[in-house]
Amino acid sequence: MKNFNLLIINLWLILYISLIPYTQAETWQAQLSNGNVLQVDSQTRRPVLKHHDHTAPLWDGVHKLQNNSIVIIKNGVVVPNEKMYQSWLQPPHPKTKVAIDPCELLVRRVCGLQGNCSTSQSCDLAQQLQTLEGNVSNTNLAKNKKEQADKSAKTAKSAKANQNNAEQRNKDKNACRKALLDVVTFPPCGQDAQDPNSACAKLVTKTCGNKSQCKSSSACDAAQQLMVLEQQALLNGQSNNTDCMDALDNAFFVTCQ
Repeated sequence: MKNFNLLIINLWLILYISLIPYTQAETWQAQLSNGNVLQVDSQTRRPVLKHHDHTAPLWDGVHKLQNNSIVIIKNGVVVPNEKMYQSWLQPPHPKTKVAIDPCELLVRRVCGLQGNCSTSQSCDLAQQLQTLEGNVSNTNLAKNKKEQADKSAKTAKSAKANQNNAEQRNKDKNACRKALLDVVTFPPCGQDAQDPNSACAKLVTKTCGNKSQCKSSSACDAAQQLMVLEQQALLNGQSNNTDCMDALDNAFFVTCQ
């Protein structure tokens, strides 16, 4: 689990740097060892083999890519790997970047996506930073309304106050951004990755084993990838991710013996 916890930390940092909502995922493609191009549809996850102008479905089994990695196809559907997920999670042509407020992201990371670490000292510190930003914003908003009551006399002063308020909010957000990079003082909530009530946690235990004795299996690797995606979905406010729940009954995710 140590390596997986490091993966969770890296995921939080990646999400902090750039969080882009997506509406249409790209088709993942790679070159097979024989030079043909393999394409995988993001919606159906069905593989297509391209050779010049001709296309054909790819048979079940393990297929080697030119970079020596492998792709597994079972029942006509690709078992997704991390690179496929990364491709599908990014929009082909993002129009705008909508980033989560850094203070909100800090609280989610440290206190837990479901509040599992809400009693920790690091969570308390994160909430203090968030409260500080909120109090400054609310105080400044009330002050602005009062100043704007007499527009004729205070137009210049109000403009200056708005500028000062924006600068103060930026300072508070910068404090949260710095805190996000300090994984020692503000560590990710470790209980999120091992929540026994999570379908993904149950899937990882099922495929990897209670003592990770099957950690090298393809089923374990795929289950851990789904668990990371669940973390990302929760971070973006999506609580209806059923991939792990569906996978529990999937024949590919065999129980570790």
